[in-house]
Amino acid sequence: MSDDEASTSTSGRGPRYTAWISLLAFSCISMGSFVSLKDKTYDSSTDKWVLSMTALSLCISAIAVIASVAASAAFVGKMGEMALSTMCTIFWCVVLGPIMNPDNLYATGGYFGLSTVLNANLYFSSWAAFIAAFWISGSLARDAKVLDVSDTTPKTAQWYLLLAASIVVLASSVKIYNASICDDFPDNSFCRRTKFAISIGVIGMVMALVGSIMSALGVMSPLIEVITSVTLFGLYCFGVGYITFGDGPGTAIGNLYFSTWAGFILSGAIFAASLKDMRGGAKSGDGDAAPAADEAKVDEEAPAAEADAPMKDEE
Repeated sequence: MSDDEASTSTSGRGPRYTAWISLLAFSCISMGSFVSLKDKTYDSSTDKWVLSMTALSLCISAIAVIASVAASAAFVGKMGEMALSTMCTIFWCVVLGPIMNPDNLYATGGYFGLSTVLNANLYFSSWAAFIAAFWISGSLARDAKVLDVSDTTPKTAQWYLLLAASIVVLASSVKIYNASICDDFPDNSFCRRTKFAISIGVIGMVMALVGSIMSALGVMSPLIEVITSVTLFGLYCFGVGYITFGDGPGTAIGNLYFSTWAGFILSGAIFAASLKDMRGGAKSGDGDAAPAADEAKVDEEAPAAEADAPMKDEE
């Protein structure tokens, strides 16, 4: 970390400070949306659980923002900030599932496992708060040298995101299949498309997991990466049309819809970057061959020049 970055971090005005403010805002929107949705009637334990977790996230992020300004030297990058970020990350890991569960009719709802967004503010703010909390924890881990992401390339990060998208595709499609009538009518169009979504989720998860590990370790050759990424891109091309159109299980705005499109975009981006890297490597190899040939030619001409030198001296 440079002196300027260290000064910015300890003053409490760095990117992590902005992330804390974002977490505060998203927690406030999430809790406000939930309170407005339930209209002060918290009948079930899940209702009280969601309200408690969002309220705690709001309070903790507010404390972190204040501490970053009022006591930055004692808080920023210290155990206090690490403890608060860990708590918020755990809270959102625990509460995101109930919020997104269509059976609870909070952010999403539906029938036969199909889910659509019922409360856009609660849906998007909850996902945003979850991402902000994870980003803060990752930033602290990086600064503490617990997690070194300095060598993480954009393409490796895309592999990680593709892995996450494939997991969401798999989980959402399995839930839809189990909650639908596919056990009684396995051959109808909806069930066939749902099975295809499950297949894409499994294949995408396995291939993205292998790709992310190999990319992080730097052992994936450009050719293997191109083959892997174009396979995933082809699957998600069919997936977008087969899952989010017609009788597909992802036609409604929800987790399956967003994750399928995310997989399509990410796999396409990885394929394009991999193809560019492979072509760049080929051009680089051709460029290296030319200087080598020139050097060989010079080496051949040098003895001839040395042989001519004594003859000129005799003359």
